[in-house]
Amino acid sequence: MTAESSESKGCKPILPDHVTVGALMKTCIQAGQADRAREVYKMLRGYSIKGTPEVYTIALRSCSLTGDLGFALKIYEDMNKIGVQPDEMFLSALVDVAGHARRADAAFEIIKDVRAKGFHVGIMAYSSCMGACCNAKDWKKALQLFEEIKAIKLIPTVPMMNALITSLCDGDQVLKAAEVLNEIKELRVRPNEITYSVLCVACERNGEAQLALDLFEKLKVDGIGLNPTIVGCLTGLCLQMFSYDLSLGNIIVRFNQGKPQIDNKWTSSAIMVFRQAITAGLLPSSDVLSQVLGCLRFPHDSSLKTTFIDNMGISCDMPHHPNTNSLLEGFGEYDIRAFSVLEEGGLLGAVASTSTKYSQIVIDARKSNIYTAEVFFLIACYFHENYFSTLV
Repeated sequence: MTAESSESKGCKPILPDHVTVGALMKTCIQAGQADRAREVYKMLRGYSIKGTPEVYTIALRSCSLTGDLGFALKIYEDMNKIGVQPDEMFLSALVDVAGHARRADAAFEIIKDVRAKGFHVGIMAYSSCMGACCNAKDWKKALQLFEEIKAIKLIPTVPMMNALITSLCDGDQVLKAAEVLNEIKELRVRPNEITYSVLCVACERNGEAQLALDLFEKLKVDGIGLNPTIVGCLTGLCLQMFSYDLSLGNIIVRFNQGKPQIDNKWTSSAIMVFRQAITAGLLPSSDVLSQVLGCLRFPHDSSLKTTFIDNMGISCDMPHHPNTNSLLEGFGEYDIRAFSVLEEGGLLGAVASTSTKYSQIVIDARKSNIYTAEVFFLIACYFHENYFSTLV
């Protein structure tokens, strides 16, 4: 029944109110139809509906879908004209639109304007503003906002601090991000797994291996669990630093009861992280396993190789054992701990395990990373030598 037919029968048409408009906009937003939501919003003016902050907040959410800051500011202007005072939810949503538009400067201007009008700006709006700084990758604005928050003695939330740390890390300010971590602890804000994951990723990207290990110790103190991201970053950094030491000839090999063992900080750290990850119930990835094995490579030094072979009692006389010599030359030698690490990885399903049948050693290394494949082949070499030595 149309409004005209209702009036002709003496009935007044049922006009929409702010609840109706809000429900219609929600439906449009849930369907991802921001344009239709804006058309529905125009019903407020068309039917002279004043509305509440809630219905205007719903309208703002349609702007977040597309980052339409211009229309969001128009909604704010409409509210001011008809005397509807914005609440905390509205302000947070308005600043959030600025974040989706990657306009940190606009987010600051909104907060400044709201303050000038005498409205309260709470933690939700500041949290959205920090998110805007993060989306805009503006770490300087993020730090500026952090100082403002401390000045007005607001207690920041964990998501707000994660946004700040993410902003700093994205701007390659990982050392400053670590300082902020210490500072938020003083504010009694407890970092979480996301905090440490973001920091560890930034450490790996910036080659900050020592800082990453320090963070590893801190997260244990904070009671934060390990995750695959953190473990992968730590072992990746250990491999970076070990490879650097290896290139400089700084790898020390000690012989303990005739068995050579690498004495290197990054090797020890990689194994420690690997073991603690397993203890925590994490399945090491094939990448992590390969990175740990990469930290167990011996230097390519001819005198060391001779000493190694003499101590292990392996003969590399070309006429008698040409295959063994070829494998050692082609694939390098490893600390004996590499075999136990690979065995653990195989038992946990990180890599395919080896199988032996009589004199045949079956290894599928097609999908293995380089260091994993090398250790696999050295295991094959070891079995080959031991099998033929029993026949002599």
